[in-house]
Amino acid sequence: MPLVNPYHLGAGDTLALRCLVNGIPAPNQLVIAGGERAARSLTEIRVRSDADGVIRVALGSPGRWFVKFVHMERAARPGVDYESKWATLTFEVR
Repeated sequence: MPLVNPYHLGAGDTLALRCLVNGIPAPNQLVIAGGERAARSLTEIRVRSDADGVIRVALGSPGRWFVKFVHMERAARPGVDYESKWATLTFEVR
């Protein structure tokens, strides 16, 4: 969940997001950000969320960006080993 509107940000700004799983902040969640600019890939950024589930990503250049995570946990149901929950936010920085 973005804490500010990413479309109000530009290159050089920092985007703050809160990672939620089932509506609860997800501490220590691995988050990957990246994207492309003029058909070239942006450098991938890997960060972990803080105790409140918040991450900050420096938007180093204009282009199309994504921020994503996959949350894996053991399943409580018989016959199922793990359950995964995915989240992705995409936006463009000018």
